[in-house]
Amino acid sequence: MQLLKVFNKLKHYNNYTVYKNSSVYEALISMAKSNLDVILVLDDNDDTVGIFTHNDYTRGVLLNTSHSIDTHIQEVMSANICSVGPYMTLEECLDIFINHNITYAPILDHKKCIGLLAIGEISQLINEEREFLIDQLNKYICGDPFAKPLVLTRNTQRQ
Repeated sequence: MQLLKVFNKLKHYNNYTVYKNSSVYEALISMAKSNLDVILVLDDNDDTVGIFTHNDYTRGVLLNTSHSIDTHIQEVMSANICSVGPYMTLEECLDIFINHNITYAPILDHKKCIGLLAIGEISQLINEEREFLIDQLNKYICGDPFAKPLVLTRNTQRQ
């Protein structure tokens, strides 16, 4: 299943971005309001240039005895971010999450962020697809005339 097809099922976070010249304190306030452990960092063109997590805060501010009000987000953010695209399958997204050991990734469409994806959401959506497939196969095996015929591929999509 392509990510774009399930994008409307994903949580849409209103406050998951800050600008690179924002203070760490402003980022932490936005994260707290959104109940997120991560926030995306944008440049002046609204392109995603980094990601800021609680771990970045711990390593970049607390352990350096810096102050969150005086520290700019671009000083402590992670600039090397892994992203996913709107036309990737859930399995492709999961591979990126596993191979890069990440829990969140921005969904980028032509360098513009259109959403934020969490590994928990990927797992949930993959499980829903598998449950649907199992249900359809059970109906087919039992002779249910209303079961839709399925074409089995590695990335089975609902028909």
